[in-house]
Amino acid sequence: MTQLTEAQRRERDRLVAELSDGRLAPSEAEVKATELGLGSLTPTLDPAHFDPMRESHWTLAMVVAWIAWADFEHVRDCLPRWREQHQSWYWREYMEGDESGGWRKRGGWLLEQTHKGEAPLMFLSLCEAVAASEGVSPDSAQRLSIHDARLDLWDKLAAGDLTAVTMRDGAPRQIAAHEWPFLHHLTHRDADVLRAGRDLFVPAVTYDANGILMRRDDVLRLWPSQPQRRRGRKPGVGLKAKEQIEAMRAEDLPVDKLSQKELAKALKQRGVIISSRQAAKIREKTRRQSATRNGTN
Repeated sequence: MTQLTEAQRRERDRLVAELSDGRLAPSEAEVKATELGLGSLTPTLDPAHFDPMRESHWTLAMVVAWIAWADFEHVRDCLPRWREQHQSWYWREYMEGDESGGWRKRGGWLLEQTHKGEAPLMFLSLCEAVAASEGVSPDSAQRLSIHDARLDLWDKLAAGDLTAVTMRDGAPRQIAAHEWPFLHHLTHRDADVLRAGRDLFVPAVTYDANGILMRRDDVLRLWPSQPQRRRGRKPGVGLKAKEQIEAMRAEDLPVDKLSQKELAKALKQRGVIISSRQAAKIREKTRRQSATRNGTN
């Protein structure tokens, strides 16, 4: 993003204030920010700085994502550093003091961490469930469902074909192969855990799933990439969605003000069937590309 002038910084602060007061929705604020040459109000991350291939070890969720898709973008979505630094706008209601010494209820959009808690395994399953609930066909680039990918990983770990390490009592240790048939994935207090048995009230060995690591090279050896496989819910669907979003902008339709579901519905009417989450990601990408071409981002 280019350096902002003092006047532009004031305009940016004004838009953020209107967001926090609920006078503007995030999509409206982003459109105004682009028109004023302020760049995006939502912090953006450079994917090049979060390359999974730079990581010698991958987390459990990163490995499951790779087994399912063989796609580095899906793996990056589970990378802890990537998740920790992502921010999004959330509607929040809060109490603040008034001029008479009392309290009043206010509401507005606040910038917060997108991925709260540490449950990327549940995040992967949730993405699948949401897509299915929206009537979206399974991703044609997906090799296995998340459930089957996890079972495949467990089989390899239990057979000793792959080793996993974690911290235990302040020291790194390997999780023995004979433990894996008994370890169940649970979500407890918004975090992924592995536990020997599903009963949380019975003492049992429990691991923080996000603290379990496997060598990246071993994972790629057991589940090699398939470069001939095209990414997308079906061949060309991402490109078609991009073309239609750009066409809607050219027709002066309020594409950037639509909610994710409204955007997916509008694309469906134009013959593009895609999940609302994926549609929103493509819209944001095209918006940034347009801003870059115009020299505003």
